Amino acid sequence: MLERHNVFHFDEPIPYTDLEGMAQVAAALDIPVAIGERQHTRFDFKGILVKNAGDILQPGVTKCGGLSEAKKIAALADAFGKYAPPTPLPSASASPPTSTSGPAPSPAATPKNSTSSPPATAPRSSRLR
Repeated sequence: MLERHNVFHFDEPIPYTDLEGMAQVAAALDIPVAIGERQHTRFDFKGILVKNAGDILQPGVTKCGGLSEAKKIAALADAFGKYAPPTPLPSASASPPTSTSGPAPSPAATPKNSTSSPPATAPRSSRLR
């Protein structure tokens, strides 16, 4: 149903703690499911990937342990054929920890994850590969 409205992705459609349910939702949709804004470690993200509970991982640099950890999460996503876009770094004027928007993308990108978004015109399977 969402597909016909050209929705790019569905952001955490159910509680992020229900990975089995999230995997069921992801399997039922033809659009990518985004998850990860509330996960903190690469082990949390590995659980998402192993259960196939999301297509787009969203690690926050200030929540996951910094740039090195974000790069490890992006590499893990890459190994599973998933997408982990570079996240913005906190801006100099931000008042951490509440604001994480900034102009510069993080250098946590892997070759597959080096752009801010995959092409929006391709179907789900090819958009994320």
